[in-house]
Amino acid sequence: MFYSPVRVLLAAVWVGVALGSAVLAAPPCDRLLPASTMGYVSIPSVQTLIDSFNETQLGRLLEDPVMKPFSEDIRRQVKEKWTQSHSKLGLSIEDVEGIATGELCLAVVAESDAKASLAVLADVTGQEQKAEQTLDKIYAELQQQGARRTSRQVGDTKLTVLETPPRGEQTEANRAVYFLKDGLFGASDRESVAIEIVERLAGGKGKSLASREAYQQVIERCQSDQTTKDQPHVRWFVDPIGFADAMRTWQDHRRLGGADYLEVAKKQGFRAIQGIGGFVNFSAGKYGVLHRTAAFAPPPYELAMRMVVFPNGGKFEPQKWVTSDLATYTSFRCDLLNAFDRFDTLFDEIYGQEGVWQDTLDSVKLDPNGPQIDLRDDLVKHLGQRTTIVTDFTLPITPTSQRKLLAIEAKNPKALADAVAASMKGDDRVKKRTIGEHTVWELLAEEEPDLQLNVQGPGAFPNRPARGGGNGDVPNSAVAVAHGHLFVSSHVALLEKILLPQKTQQPLAALSDYQRVQAEMQRLGAAEICAQGFAKTEQQHRATYELFRQGRLPEADTFFAKFLNLLLGEEKEGVTRKPRLDGDKLPDFNKVQHYLGPAGSFVTSEPNGWYVVGFTINEQTPLANSLSPAKTTKK
Repeated sequence: MFYSPVRVLLAAVWVGVALGSAVLAAPPCDRLLPASTMGYVSIPSVQTLIDSFNETQLGRLLEDPVMKPFSEDIRRQVKEKWTQSHSKLGLSIEDVEGIATGELCLAVVAESDAKASLAVLADVTGQEQKAEQTLDKIYAELQQQGARRTSRQVGDTKLTVLETPPRGEQTEANRAVYFLKDGLFGASDRESVAIEIVERLAGGKGKSLASREAYQQVIERCQSDQTTKDQPHVRWFVDPIGFADAMRTWQDHRRLGGADYLEVAKKQGFRAIQGIGGFVNFSAGKYGVLHRTAAFAPPPYELAMRMVVFPNGGKFEPQKWVTSDLATYTSFRCDLLNAFDRFDTLFDEIYGQEGVWQDTLDSVKLDPNGPQIDLRDDLVKHLGQRTTIVTDFTLPITPTSQRKLLAIEAKNPKALADAVAASMKGDDRVKKRTIGEHTVWELLAEEEPDLQLNVQGPGAFPNRPARGGGNGDVPNSAVAVAHGHLFVSSHVALLEKILLPQKTQQPLAALSDYQRVQAEMQRLGAAEICAQGFAKTEQQHRATYELFRQGRLPEADTFFAKFLNLLLGEEKEGVTRKPRLDGDKLPDFNKVQHYLGPAGSFVTSEPNGWYVVGFTINEQTPLANSLSPAKTTKK
């Protein structure tokens, strides 16, 4: 049976929703799980989590009568997905409903030369008899499916093992191992993992997840944040490389062709990122969601990992050209010249040949048919450290409605503009335009998709967006040097909007919601930081919402859609993921947007990694009165 990452996540969430109130009695799960745990989600008190989530804007949204048909349909479909994927452990949502009284934990454990295993632990103190009945029910159901039941004793704990014959395309039998000891219910699809847990439960001293330095550093960093005293509703931890390796062992097939980016990351020094994790709180004071995340990545770094330098300091106030009608604003500092100088090993690794990057630089500089510029000294050297990204969208909503613009400050705008002009010279895919007082280079969309970087092409900007089969729905992108920045826009129209703002449009810095978010950032400890972000979530998520309703989310050019495609895709080149959930029952967006308010985040570079704080404001926007369901008519 193949467990996708999303199914694992859905299992954690929906098992959590099914369980009851919590009184922690069994030992903490992080002290019981093996040190080889690569992914971990823990809910210390399920009922507290449910109650707190229901008080958030999202919780109230899901309880709104206009959302009831969709919410019920989602629950039904998720239950069906869980039913299809739970056969290894024989667990269903109904099986575990009501038995947990304390911590609920789900973990992915990796063992050498073996498939990763899944472990579920739940504190059932006070409900042991009901847990026994649940296990008897599971045993009976699996035995009806042909499972062979055996048991073994580990100390004074009995392990029950059920082995089910392979089904469908499976080549190996499914094994499920269960135990109930001292108020702790446990299940795993690997006997050795269950034995390790039971031995630690009995006082064994084997290394646990809690003993790992990366886990300790991540948890201690989040605990040291004195701006929030509330206990977290969710804890989580991931070893990024280890988790990715573990997930691959569950895949029946791999994506064919191209570079193996996981192997590239391993070889290029990114194992330095030893752990990422943190705390999540719901309805924490004025915050709907508050998350604190730490990444433990102690130096020294090697090879391409040396590119990752995000200096703290500087100002992040939105530039004057960032207007209040934009959906999101993110600004960060990055040592771009250092990144450029360290990029060679990564580029060569991806292309599988040493020296390809230097050959590319030489071609751009020396080819008589090319721009004949030195990318480092003529272009990158004139860029500053501050980078800004803004997004908005166009109506009507289509998969290409989201527009993105990247802006990098220029230390020498004139020299930078000359280098950009030279890089565009002689390229028939580029159209020179004038917008206001500014020269803009419009990059025409290709007739056919160009998925590979053209390392021998003449331009410094060799990639061009695909036109999508000539249907005209993929816009032209654009490049310009203006307002002291290098602008690169996914849509030429967005760049035009930035360069020719409406006089009636106020700057983002003057927006009251932006000022409120800034005040909360200061309260949460934003001082010397390397990045900050602001989002009007009612605009940020509108395109995703509408495309979900249309059944076209897998086609969307949004981060969320691409993330889902990565996790849920068919693992075949050029194949668009089919929608897994039905959005037909969603109401018009104008009936729900008043639940979505402003959000903010900031990042701090620290000696051993990074620390991230993000939040949403937990109150309805001013649209709540004007766009309440009772006052809204469907278009």
